Amino acid sequence: MSSNIYYHFFDRELRQSIDASLTDSQLLEVISASIFMTDQYFYMPISHLYESYFDYPNSLKFIIKMDKMGLIHLASSHESVENFLLSRQYLYQHDKERYPMYFGQDFNIWGNNVLYLNDSTTEILKGKFLSSKIQIPEFSEGNKALLKKIISSTVADSDSKAVTFSLFRNALNKNNLSSAELKMTQKYIKKSVSIHYTTRYLEVGTGTIITGVTQLKDYDFLADNKYETNFLIYSHILKTVGINICTETGLDTILRVRQDFNVFPYVYKRINELVLCVGCLVDNMTIGKMQRIMNYLYSPINFEEIASSNDLLKNLHAYIADISGRWKELKEKMNNLSEKEKSIVILAVTDVEMKELLNAINKYCPQVAVQEKYSSDLVYRELVGSKLPVYIVQSQMGLTGMGSVINTMHKVCNNLNPGKVIMGGIAFGSDKEKQKIGDILVSKQVWNYEPSKIKSEETISRGDKVPASSFLMQLFQSSKIDYKENDAQIYFGLLASGEKLVNSKEFLESLRNQETEVIGGEMEAAGLASVCNEKNIEWIVAKAICDWGYEKDDNGQQLAAHNAFDFIMYNLKKIIL
Repeated sequence: MSSNIYYHFFDRELRQSIDASLTDSQLLEVISASIFMTDQYFYMPISHLYESYFDYPNSLKFIIKMDKMGLIHLASSHESVENFLLSRQYLYQHDKERYPMYFGQDFNIWGNNVLYLNDSTTEILKGKFLSSKIQIPEFSEGNKALLKKIISSTVADSDSKAVTFSLFRNALNKNNLSSAELKMTQKYIKKSVSIHYTTRYLEVGTGTIITGVTQLKDYDFLADNKYETNFLIYSHILKTVGINICTETGLDTILRVRQDFNVFPYVYKRINELVLCVGCLVDNMTIGKMQRIMNYLYSPINFEEIASSNDLLKNLHAYIADISGRWKELKEKMNNLSEKEKSIVILAVTDVEMKELLNAINKYCPQVAVQEKYSSDLVYRELVGSKLPVYIVQSQMGLTGMGSVINTMHKVCNNLNPGKVIMGGIAFGSDKEKQKIGDILVSKQVWNYEPSKIKSEETISRGDKVPASSFLMQLFQSSKIDYKENDAQIYFGLLASGEKLVNSKEFLESLRNQETEVIGGEMEAAGLASVCNEKNIEWIVAKAICDWGYEKDDNGQQLAAHNAFDFIMYNLKKIIL
């Protein structure tokens, strides 16, 4: 599984810290090339969308298209656009000139796929400044101590103000620094703000950034890879195979390819393998790496501009065949990498769930055979006859303990080389008035409700909210309209997960009070998300409502298990047959 990608270049403070002056068309090229860098999601704070709207209107229009497709998550700690705007006005009351978009503007923008944050970015940035050392080699120890004192006192006295360079400007001007020292200090603080801010969002979304953008190279060191998100490499490949990343027609074609679940996984896999291979071939070189990569990637073939997914498949196949034929070492690397096929694993927990999963496989994939297999520590079933390796595994209930989902997933990782894991089954619903038994709940995010701070008057959640795989989310969302089986409504949203077997109306109310967006809950998803994120595996959870978390009985379990796995296999047949 590739990483999520954080669009750091929309951060106005970051661009200004290094005097980057990217044009709208340049930024649009970077975004369009990035579509092929990951099969996961892209993300950025919703505040960056507001603050860049007038500088990059065409890029932001493309972002809005991506949002409607579910490709990008706009991050915020607020639950509505009204609360968000009020918070911005509060934070930037002292700096209205630089943030006029929050004061008196007549547009309200909000995301369809909001990545909700549990904590305050401002408070996290304050903590990072207070704990970091001064890294200015030209400064004496005395000047470093003085600057540390300035930063610490400014942050401590900042009250509700946002942590931007403006926060430090007056304090710096009041101290006895020479003009050269002041200039170095200003540059250092500007970059520190951007580094701390970017690091905060890389941690939140377990993501990486796009590298190789000429004006932004000062921040390339924050990426978690060497070449896999390099704009120069990807733009070269895409332009060579006939993808025009500079025109509106080309951009629309890119989005169509991304939505084609039969083509995009293969295209992404082959381009990613190519980039990994050329990166490995130059890894031991000390100079001239990028020039050598471009030599490997050069093809004399003049490919026509693509108009469809099939055009891209044909061009990409011919392109890789051409360059592999001219470079023996590249062909060997590509062949070795292609042999490591990732599998799809479907998880069930109860016997009822397993029975309904097998029924759904028989309904949607009658041409495959299900064979039971064993390893030294895992019993599983294989779908023989699918075009990808697909396995079925049964876990025990709960997050931890022998046979639980965490324990089972570690065995799955050791034995089955999973690339994607889908968990189905039964869950409790959150709203008896709007939902019904048998309705399907799909995790946009999973919230581990167990970690919490308990006060006498309230309980404050400290659990993570982890986003599901972007590709699997798109796959499942694509069928929301045309899936007509079982009279079930499909809800995409925040799924609560914890060790407790919930049978309490009061506890359910407390969960809803902590997270008003919660669509339901269960006992295993947080464990699945934890292991998959650690192992870099795509995942999603689709469970159906069997009860309401109180006055429980078993009457709805068979219907819920049936609906959940029917929906899962309806979607998976698109990519495994």
